[in-house]
Amino acid sequence: MSRYSLWSLALVCAASASCHHEDSFVSLADLCAVRAEAICNARNNGCCPTSDPNCMQTLEAACEVELMAIAAEPARSYDAVLADKRSNALHQAVDACGSPAPLATFFEGGLAIGSACERGAQCESGNCAGTPTVCSDPAVIALCGP
Repeated sequence: MSRYSLWSLALVCAASASCHHEDSFVSLADLCAVRAEAICNARNNGCCPTSDPNCMQTLEAACEVELMAIAAEPARSYDAVLADKRSNALHQAVDACGSPAPLATFFEGGLAIGSACERGAQCESGNCAGTPTVCSDPAVIALCGP
């Protein structure tokens, strides 16, 4: 299975129809849309008390900002097949009205929980907290939150 840096993968994805030669993958270009669609479907189909007509746009925009932060980390890499597996787990969680996994968990190369960190994008969990700051357990993301 090939691993690419985020920047290299973005170029490969832009130049071809797929990012991996296996059948099941989530391209980096589609990641935010796939994630937002799963969460919005759960929110708007009974998991949350109200539906949000702007859900997709709001979540995709927030995802893109977070994606750029992760992309700026040289140790992080993206594997489209791994992302597909994480996407399947995301669908299972939100379909059961559970908490979605942090975006950082869709990437490889993050610092382990307990490692010193400066920002969440460095951590496999997406969460850098405490004094001194260390990679911490993933923050719980409320399915019906913003």
